Amino acid sequence: MFLGKTTCKLDAKGRLIVYSKFREQINEQPLIISRIHDDHLILLLESELSSVIEKIEAEDRPRKEKEDILRYLCGNSEYVNMDSQGRITIPKIFIEHAQLSNKVVQVGKENKIEIWDETRWSESQNGNIGIKI
Repeated sequence: MFLGKTTCKLDAKGRLIVYSKFREQINEQPLIISRIHDDHLILLLESELSSVIEKIEAEDRPRKEKEDILRYLCGNSEYVNMDSQGRITIPKIFIEHAQLSNKVVQVGKENKIEIWDETRWSESQNGNIGIKI
């Protein structure tokens, strides 16, 4: 499970150093980056995307609806590799989609890592989310 948050820099080549706490859990597994949300990107393990696809396939929905969902999910996702310095290169179209500046926030959220522009992250956190535990 990915937990925690860090602010870091996105360099001019679109490279991002993955938070060290997250790298430990990734442990050289294949990574997928997805732009299925309007305001941020998602980084997840290939095995997690496979699980999501299996769940969609098993849902009680019309076949065409499942195909549309899978087409959208897979068509807006790409493999990314982590280099020896723990960096991934985010495709330019993904950077533009999420409107990432040079300061980004990585947020662990259960089985995925969200990548936000720092300003957009701050704006999303300004409201009272009403957590009751």
